[in-house]
Amino acid sequence: MAGTEKLPVKLKLSFQAQLLLREEHPQAIDYLSPIPGTDNEYLFEHFVHHYQGIGRFVLGLIDQVEVLETEEFKRYLNGRLAFERF
Repeated sequence: MAGTEKLPVKLKLSFQAQLLLREEHPQAIDYLSPIPGTDNEYLFEHFVHHYQGIGRFVLGLIDQVEVLETEEFKRYLNGRLAFERF
């Protein structure tokens, strides 16, 4: 997503989640690193211009992604969960 803001995001991803991120967004590869001492878990740490795209990714893999930072991003996700109804 385009924009001028630089919003920090830090995620812990399962092996499958990091594979999907690599496939869907190859430019994210430079910001992924394996977490030492874990069983195939990865850290994604970078900036985004808007929470909409990364939020959709996280909510789509809600059981395979842990949001480590920021509180603002967590509030955004909780807000999306509060208003999304099927």
